Amino acid sequence: MKLEGYKAGMYTKVADYRAFILSKINYDWSWEDPKINKLLSSACQELGELNAYTKTIPNIDTYIKMYEQVEASNSLKIDKRDITIEDRFTFI
Repeated sequence: MKLEGYKAGMYTKVADYRAFILSKINYDWSWEDPKINKLLSSACQELGELNAYTKTIPNIDTYIKMYEQVEASNSLKIDKRDITIEDRFTFI
């Protein structure tokens, strides 16, 4: 399937609302735009660097949980709410 002609899905009326039904993505993809090759190459390089970085962290699961807590705290600040330090470490 040509990437340029792909549509992510379509809206369908279901009862009293509109639902977005996703298209299937399990195709042999091809594309004609050379910019896509450059973007894919860059993405592969970034993923490789991220993978190499995870090898230097002794316990990656703890790091990810701490990062999730920081993101959750930042989200609460957007809503002008905050949680205590005890609440932040309850789920780690």
